[in-house]
Amino acid sequence: KIEKEKKRLEETKQKMLVDLSHDLRTPITTVQGYVEALQLGIITEKGERERTLNVIYNKIRIIAVLTEDIFELSKLEHSDYPFEVHPTDVSEFIRELLVEYYDLFQAKRLILQYQIPSKEVIAPI
Repeated sequence: KIEKEKKRLEETKQKMLVDLSHDLRTPITTVQGYVEALQLGIITEKGERERTLNVIYNKIRIIAVLTEDIFELSKLEHSDYPFEVHPTDVSEFIRELLVEYYDLFQAKRLILQYQIPSKEVIAPI
């Protein structure tokens, strides 16, 4: 059972890495194309150049976020990674999730039934 779970976790990690690699490749390709177009003088109009630079900037921000995700994923593999556990009111957390996804439930005509205790339910999370 434990070996099966380890294998599943390893497969999940591999899938995440493949997905992250793909997600990185897309904005990198976009940036390369726009930079090449700027270098070759294909984009000459001032407004178009500004729009292109904005696209490049936004794609670089996406790359930075994805790179940070990869870094965080790699840190999780080390046994000395410090997990911080804090007492959390689970009832409040669930209420916040319900508010956040209420419109989605309504749009899909889903009826959500729930019972949340009125008092705090504290758990280490």
